[in-house]
Amino acid sequence: GTTNFQLFLSAYEVCTAAPHDSTDIESKLKRAVD
Repeated sequence: GTTNFQLFLSAYEVCTAAPHDSTDIESKLKRAVD
């Protein structure tokens, strides 16, 4: 399975590549952490 850490890294990479999606990424990160 995919660990929260892997999800975090994937989201971080997407956020870095597409800053305009940062709000959406942060929302997904919060869901992944919770």
